[in-house]
Amino acid sequence: MIAIAPSPHQENTMQHEYDYIIIGNLNATTIMIAEKIADRMRGRAP
Repeated sequence: MIAIAPSPHQENTMQHEYDYIIIGNLNATTIMIAEKIADRMRGRAP
């Protein structure tokens, strides 16, 4: 399971940075998926 939330210091700005929290198996595939989701939410190329 991957949880993605705005960073606390960015809540009141137009541009958000997102942190991701990985719950469950910490294998390379899970971490890579979380990074791709976070990049997409940031509007960056994965």
